[in-house]
Amino acid sequence: MSTGENEPTTGQSLAEGVVNDTSECAGSDEEPMRFGSIRTRAKLMRAVLSVAERVAASDATVLLQGEPGTGKFEMAKALHGASARSEARLLVVDCCSASTQELDDEMFGGEGVVLEPRHRAFELARGGTIFIDEIGELSPKLQTKLLRVLERGSPKRNDGTETHPIDARLIVASSRSLRDLVAEQRFRADLYYRLAVIEIEMPPLRERLEDISLLIDQELESAPEAARLTLAKLRTPPFLEKLHQYEWPGNFRELRSHLARCILLEDPSAALHLDEGGEGLSALLAPVIEDSLTLRAAREKMVSKFESDYLRALLGRHGGRIVAAARAADIDRVTLYRLLRKHGLHGS
Repeated sequence: MSTGENEPTTGQSLAEGVVNDTSECAGSDEEPMRFGSIRTRAKLMRAVLSVAERVAASDATVLLQGEPGTGKFEMAKALHGASARSEARLLVVDCCSASTQELDDEMFGGEGVVLEPRHRAFELARGGTIFIDEIGELSPKLQTKLLRVLERGSPKRNDGTETHPIDARLIVASSRSLRDLVAEQRFRADLYYRLAVIEIEMPPLRERLEDISLLIDQELESAPEAARLTLAKLRTPPFLEKLHQYEWPGNFRELRSHLARCILLEDPSAALHLDEGGEGLSALLAPVIEDSLTLRAAREKMVSKFESDYLRALLGRHGGRIVAAARAADIDRVTLYRLLRKHGLHGS
């Protein structure tokens, strides 16, 4: 794992320079650029993929930033898949799905603790990659622990025993700017500089609308035959124009959820209520923002609603079959069962 000390100091400016220089990128009429499962025709995103391709083979620590739903996890998988560590494990630590104590056990757990197999991340990911999602939510205590691990080069378990030296690449992600969190004294500056060897900003969907049709094509490739007939209707120019008029605040997650809704209703126009006297696409699809809540509370409520809607559509699409639903969502069954229990849903 890179700790940042021996990395080129120009890494960040190099990434920013490539992202800002899109003059030579191909236009939307050319073949899409691919990196892992990510496809794009958008100039801005093509520049981002150019940076990712250049750093994928290294062990440099990568910080992925961008709004929720912009594909940070897909980028992490693509970076891992294009690295020399691709045959080893990509271990995911989600800082939003567990308490501070659970995360402490998961990342630095001791031998005497009864743990799930995925715990003690720095030991289990040896030879592979650790992806820490929403690292901006990490508590001050765990920020300090993580910094010490990166400085020492080997983690110490909670029971005080030493472990093997770290042999894992670190990729972290945050939907909030870590620079802003540092300025607000909510994230350690020294840890930020350790993590930000390479920074990659994932553009929101509203800045890469050319990729809406690509996502529909990807859904078509994996959809059952009956669903393909409905999704094919989304490829018509009038309907694509309507999709391009919406800003998609939930980004690709919201678009995928909407496509699932279209499949279930078997009529995209009915799903969007695209009648001439209607309220318009933006008004109908835009989430209700409760500005009376704190930012964190409002975000958690919106994420919870999205999860519930997505899970209902996912189960409906796969006839309630857990194995098929988990595979389609690219999560393990344990995670899916936990989410279903959280929202009072059941599969078969």
